[in-house]
Amino acid sequence: MLEGESASLHCRASGVPRPSVSWLKNDLDLPVDARLRLDDNGTLQLTQLKRTDSGVYRCVASNSLGSVSEFARLHVFGEPIRLNEIITISLIITLTFKHILYSLYLTL
Repeated sequence: MLEGESASLHCRASGVPRPSVSWLKNDLDLPVDARLRLDDNGTLQLTQLKRTDSGVYRCVASNSLGSVSEFARLHVFGEPIRLNEIITISLIITLTFKHILYSLYLTL
């Protein structure tokens, strides 16, 4: 994924009683961030990705009988650096030759 894009991490869990779904990032609670949203179906929506969003996301589904989890790794890459200027390198090479002068005399 590239910075600025959006990502959806899906987590579907079913059971009786119905499990609740939560997400962890790098085994820690998700940071409070307006760019992150957990949908009712367990999908984690991340908008306007940043490089710092990279990490291991763990979906945890739990109910009164226990819990299960699975993880996904998210990589966020920055935009490639673009040069706005063309860099010109000038080389000055001086060559020195021995000049041999020939004198030519013409007689008409």
